[in-house]
Amino acid sequence: MKTIIKALLAPCMSVAAALVLAACGPSTLDFRNAEVVNGKIFRAGADKPYSGNLTNAPARAAIVGRKDYAAYHQTLSNVYSSLGILADIYTAVAMCNVHVEHGVLDGKAVCRATADQLLSDEMSFDKGALDGRIRTYFPRNGSKLAAEAQFDNGVLDGDMTMYGPESGRKILQMSFKQGKVHGKQEIVDDETGKLVFREGPGRRRARPLFTWHRPAGVPRQDGRRDQGRHRGKLRRLLRQAPRSPRVEDGQAAR
Repeated sequence: MKTIIKALLAPCMSVAAALVLAACGPSTLDFRNAEVVNGKIFRAGADKPYSGNLTNAPARAAIVGRKDYAAYHQTLSNVYSSLGILADIYTAVAMCNVHVEHGVLDGKAVCRATADQLLSDEMSFDKGALDGRIRTYFPRNGSKLAAEAQFDNGVLDGDMTMYGPESGRKILQMSFKQGKVHGKQEIVDDETGKLVFREGPGRRRARPLFTWHRPAGVPRQDGRRDQGRHRGKLRRLLRQAPRSPRVEDGQAAR
């Protein structure tokens, strides 16, 4: 008799255990049912900041408008502009899933292009600040890697690399130290792989080393005439990226 009762109760116990585990797991909140108050994310109508998984958050609101993201985004824009590349990047229109703790972004974030869910961006946060590796992809090009960089508590710190959409070669290599450009910087042409720009400390000279090469498609005479102008433009573009200040908890989302 006991055996029969145990057999009858077994499915019920399994269902109960599953319900208990689900209740103990992190909650999920669609961004459409959330509200942002003073930089903190709340479930609509709730009194306490939300903790759990936030889904379908527009990258334009959750990522692009952030102060710590600005330096990374501006560097991408400047380099593509200097090389005449129309980058197929969809961060501004992507939708993101990200973990939230006490109302601020905290944990891994994955963003995908809205139409077909192709991978657009990956990054991580620590108590509201970008921290760790950030990667941006070309969604329409098989989600090939477009750029990657390292953040430390809301500022660029470490290497940053950009890749050409056609060749996949490294078109930018540079590094940051606590939000400031640090060390050697190199830009190469995506089509030819030839060096276009180099700046970095020289061994025997206090002034930075600079090398310029005529990009593909630029006539030789135009290259000579515009060499100084082009050199200055690249130098200014690389230094235009704003220094992103460390982000406080209240700046996690807008």
